Amino acid sequence: MRCGDVWELRPYRLALSEPYRWAKGENAQRQGLLVRCVLGGAVGFGEVAPPPNLGMPLEVRRAAEAVLLALRAVCSREAAWALLDAPELGSRVRCGFATALLAAEAAAAALPLRHYLVACDRLEALQGKGARDKILVNGLLTDREPATLARHAETLAAEGLTTLKIKCGADDALDAARVAAVRAALPSAALRLDANEAWSADPLRYFRAFAPFKPAYIEQPLNASATPGELAAAAREAPCPVFLDESASAWTVIETLLDAGAGAGIVLKPQRLGGPDRTLSVAVQLAARGTPYVITNSLESAVGLWATAQTAAAAPALALPCGLATARYFGSDLAAPPKLVSGELLLNQTPGLGAEGSWEGVP
Repeated sequence: MRCGDVWELRPYRLALSEPYRWAKGENAQRQGLLVRCVLGGAVGFGEVAPPPNLGMPLEVRRAAEAVLLALRAVCSREAAWALLDAPELGSRVRCGFATALLAAEAAAAALPLRHYLVACDRLEALQGKGARDKILVNGLLTDREPATLARHAETLAAEGLTTLKIKCGADDALDAARVAAVRAALPSAALRLDANEAWSADPLRYFRAFAPFKPAYIEQPLNASATPGELAAAAREAPCPVFLDESASAWTVIETLLDAGAGAGIVLKPQRLGGPDRTLSVAVQLAARGTPYVITNSLESAVGLWATAQTAAAAPALALPCGLATARYFGSDLAAPPKLVSGELLLNQTPGLGAEGSWEGVP
């Protein structure tokens, strides 16, 4: 990085093509911040994406603007990374800027981001490892009505998505009918149930309601504020493995939860962990323990989807379908997303982030 290199920040607001329903509400649009980094002509993009139900909090935007000003004042790659590695920097803001910097560095090296990630000096544990060109993914189902959900599930299965994740909430009777409809339509599908913290009040009631449908795993049944002991007690009563999502905020936290028996697997999100490099550092630790994990985006635009897909493609011992089939939710997007073919995302050989499209006139 040199004085004169470029950093830019633009807010975006994208309409969704269909409602995104989950335990924390229903969203019709997605807001975030697009980060652009230019290093001597090599361009990288990243995305700051708060949880969909929060819109764009003022404090997140102000924090991102402060980082932008600070980065414009530095004149070396080392100084930029020192700024981004400051412990007080929020994970989602860091994710956007770190992704843009890594993508620009990858473009400067004439490498797709996934290949750069397994070669760069920030991830020594991955150096010399290979990266994938395609990623197995799960389908995502959020429709409220059971019959609609089942029809949608059949459509996804016909497209090669044999693992399906169903967003659930606090209405166990409705959700049991929704899951039953999908199970009846697709008896052999692997079904993941994502509670997004909604079952804290009485997890056993929900476990009993869903046990007959033999879910592959249940995701984050309790609030992330639950203690490791509380999470472990719920995991022991669950009818299937429990994977932790909202609770998985950093390796030190994840390690404590795993040691307590609070979950059988982990959902890794670069937005929550602070970017591709930090996500892969956690993935290395999980692989060393033999703990299964998936990598998932946070309903991000094509920028965040590309970044998360490139991260997943560089991850070690990643055996399970990842939560990356989300491009269909966007009526318009910031770029073309990765292609989804027969249940897999296909990644191109374009240097840098991999996204192709116009970046002017961001909505």
